[in-house]
Amino acid sequence: MLNSSVKNSGILRRALTAAALAAACGVCGSAQAQPDRNSNTPTGWLWYLNVPNSTIWNAIGDGFRVIDIEESGGAVNAVLVQNSGEYQLFGQALYAGATATAVSNDLSVNNRRLIDLEPYENSSGALRFYGTATPNTGSNAAGWGWLYNTTSSNIINWVNNNPTPLRLIDIDVYNYNGQRYYSAVAVNNTGSQQQGWWHLYNISSSALSTFIEQNDARIVDLEIHQPQVLFSPATYSAILTPNQNRSWWWYLGQSGTALSEKLDLNAARLVDLEEYSDPFGQTRYHAVMLDNANAATRRLRTLMWNSVSANAKSGAYLKEVGGPVRVAFGVDYVFEPASTLKILHTTYAWDRVAAGLESQATQVWVPDRCNNNECPDGVACDPGWERLDQVIRETMEQSDNNRTKVLHDRYGRSTLNNYATALGMGGTQINHDIGCGLPANELTLRDLGLIWELVADGSLFSTAWRDVFFGLMIDSDESGLPSRIVSIISAEAGSTYLTGQEIGDFRSLVSTASKGGNYGVPSGGNCCLFHRSGGGWARIPFKDSNGNIFFREFVHGVFVNDEPNDTLAAQAVGQAFSELLREPIREALESWDDACDPPVVRAISRDVSVRAGETVTLSVSEGGTQPISEQWRRNGAALSNGTHPSGAIISGATGRTLRIDNAQPSLTGDYRVSLLNDCGSTQSSEVRVTIFCPSDWDESGGVDGDDIAAFFTDWQIGEADFDGSGGTDGDDIGAFFVRWQAGC
Repeated sequence: MLNSSVKNSGILRRALTAAALAAACGVCGSAQAQPDRNSNTPTGWLWYLNVPNSTIWNAIGDGFRVIDIEESGGAVNAVLVQNSGEYQLFGQALYAGATATAVSNDLSVNNRRLIDLEPYENSSGALRFYGTATPNTGSNAAGWGWLYNTTSSNIINWVNNNPTPLRLIDIDVYNYNGQRYYSAVAVNNTGSQQQGWWHLYNISSSALSTFIEQNDARIVDLEIHQPQVLFSPATYSAILTPNQNRSWWWYLGQSGTALSEKLDLNAARLVDLEEYSDPFGQTRYHAVMLDNANAATRRLRTLMWNSVSANAKSGAYLKEVGGPVRVAFGVDYVFEPASTLKILHTTYAWDRVAAGLESQATQVWVPDRCNNNECPDGVACDPGWERLDQVIRETMEQSDNNRTKVLHDRYGRSTLNNYATALGMGGTQINHDIGCGLPANELTLRDLGLIWELVADGSLFSTAWRDVFFGLMIDSDESGLPSRIVSIISAEAGSTYLTGQEIGDFRSLVSTASKGGNYGVPSGGNCCLFHRSGGGWARIPFKDSNGNIFFREFVHGVFVNDEPNDTLAAQAVGQAFSELLREPIREALESWDDACDPPVVRAISRDVSVRAGETVTLSVSEGGTQPISEQWRRNGAALSNGTHPSGAIISGATGRTLRIDNAQPSLTGDYRVSLLNDCGSTQSSEVRVTIFCPSDWDESGGVDGDDIAAFFTDWQIGEADFDGSGGTDGDDIGAFFVRWQAGC
């Protein structure tokens, strides 16, 4: 669920009592301050658990800045954002194990203000601080204050009774000398720092969840007020702001591994991280996350999350070959790939063929050629020899599990797994014969994209070998473009000025290849949880500003795991796999629309023969970037509109259709049209226009006695209206002889 996506530890909700909280909300407008805790603009970021101070300093040196830091048993946990764009703050100070006096002096001497503070009791029993501060100057200047070694009541009084409205930006709860204390940092809630907010104290997770839902609120700082003990859940203190349609999440009681997984599946970044020990001595974390996905990732994530059940896992990945990642969520989650993993078996086999270690025509024994979908059981059915490339084709096009088993046994599981490792596929492992289900095979979308990209860019074998390899799987050259891709092209082309011919040309140049897979695996004695996935490659034509075509290639993959409804899993994977290419297709079509294409003649009228006085019409069908200017020519000379000396009337000389009314023999000749736009010019082939003399009745090209005989033949059957009276009579004979005697 997007927007305020709330997840907690599963504790039953209880009513929120007035004694549990103090709340204040100012004008709940758009927050301008603290983009690191408020903005969904994607940015680079880092997080560390239990690392030395030097690690944090190195990250700062690499262009990051700390937004949350806390002591962790002599080491530190920290969250950082890339110090650039809207997240940029110059002159950050970092305090690591500093005394209160040292912090206070630095703030005063250097005119800084705190943005994050973490008091703790060190191993010697002394109070020390981790924290960050920013220069309190320029657009970042604000009235502010800080408290420590205080109580929640004192903080509430401070906020409520300050002459200038205050807004808390950081609170911490800590133990010192056996007592629980609070610290707080606040800014004047005015000017660019003004935003709506709440602060809550000693509240249960269920009450906090209810408050969030009722107020469409979002946590920006979460602290443990009372730690969890057996049979007694923890309580919390929190600072919240209006959510304002941001996607965000909060989680309680997570291991570091589980937290990393959720960050990946959500495409999120941390804004607050709290470490604690549970009643069993295990290190756990509470965390608040903000959406860190780009627009395309958010679109695909919404599509997939809205298509599957609440507990299903899903992910999507799109990367330009040799270029950036375009869509990414759940890319490092290890999922069950089912037959999608067959790209590993077949790529290894094809790599050997391309290297000359074996041949496409190598004969391979296949003991079972009947049962594509079974778990290979060793029972022979229609056994026989097949070419290696045929085994690969049946593996990829028909997803034959028995032929996959042949490849698996031919090369060995350890060899295939080592091959994956050598390629850099660190999250990939074959654990069972595909078709058998358990123990689960392992793959990540990042690994899936990697092997497809290594095939696509020629890293493993030449692109000539690649193209043959793609021909052994489901590819557009044999199967045509998937219908969903065709629909996307049609939909996106609708917002361009491209002609039907141009759209068809574009579509004909798009190429795809893919492999998918699906499993239903028993779970908890019931059937089933379904796993579906797919991976593939696409080549999409773009145009440069001069109309020259070039190609960009993409690799993409999707998965849904642990979905109890296979229909939902199939729909989500099928739709998302094609939808991943929507943005590249749109960009490519726009490049065609924006390109300056030289004019082309798509069609032109055929040769024309008419009698003098009749009408000649010539038309051209053209393509290229508009506007295009046309110029019709006769025997190389440009025609112009108006009355010709012969008495013929010319129109459309500079248009797509040339018209000559009252055509006369002197206009007989070879016609062509020249096309010109800002990108270039071209001319059509010649069209022969013949306009016969009125008395050249047999259209022989000359006037003689044969014309008289031909005229009388037509006159006798009523088809010789020579004088244009609308009928055939004696007047036509007289008119004809007058003209015949004149010669033409």
